[in-house]
Amino acid sequence: MDEDDQKFAIASKASYQMFGKEPREERITRTQAMFDSFSPNSGYKIDESLTNSRRTVFKNDDSKDVIIAHRGTKVSKNDLKDIKADAKIFFNKHEDSKRFQKAVDKDAIDIKQFKKDGYNVTLTGHSLAGATAMLSSRANRTKAVVYNAGGSAYGDAGFDAGKLLSNSTIGGVLGAIILPSGFQVKDKLGMLNKLEKKQKKNIKHYYTTSDPVSLTSRKLPAKQIRINRKKGLDPHTIDNFIFV
Repeated sequence: MDEDDQKFAIASKASYQMFGKEPREERITRTQAMFDSFSPNSGYKIDESLTNSRRTVFKNDDSKDVIIAHRGTKVSKNDLKDIKADAKIFFNKHEDSKRFQKAVDKDAIDIKQFKKDGYNVTLTGHSLAGATAMLSSRANRTKAVVYNAGGSAYGDAGFDAGKLLSNSTIGGVLGAIILPSGFQVKDKLGMLNKLEKKQKKNIKHYYTTSDPVSLTSRKLPAKQIRINRKKGLDPHTIDNFIFV
């Protein structure tokens, strides 16, 4: 595994700490503490103004780097929203879901501002959040490094048939245009092939061989990198990708 990608796995793990009913400041403190416990001198600090329970923004003002870490599935007795989002992914309905579109649109606004200010932005996430980051990467043409990204039981129609054609401005933010499943495209100029190559360059997907959740995501246009599961660990856990 690329050593430089460790910080994205750490950010993905730390982002889970933002889930809960505790006061927001308490959750931010424990999220930063977890990140620092793996990477104490990284220079990354949480941007509190842009962070919420589903997304943590880490910013390094010295290196001018930003990590937008989406949070994976967390469930409590009174909060099953992540399970519903997982179902959207499983049934390949996430690309037109309000939750996922909201995440993509919020990323678009912040990515635009960060890039204007001279920062390099990387999206990341594990499982549910891996799928979110991949979707946002495609829509916002931004680098993503994801881990065991959630996949659909039906594959990804947008990728499989080459239907992600372009980005356009919708309501002031970038949104992905996805043609209906089964729609055939005559690609005389090879534009779809060029787009697929660009996505493979923009997205890295790390996965463990025995993980069932990411099975179909391994077939998506991305740089697919297999990692051996750590002995004794669940094949899906983010801990398989942290080596510090």
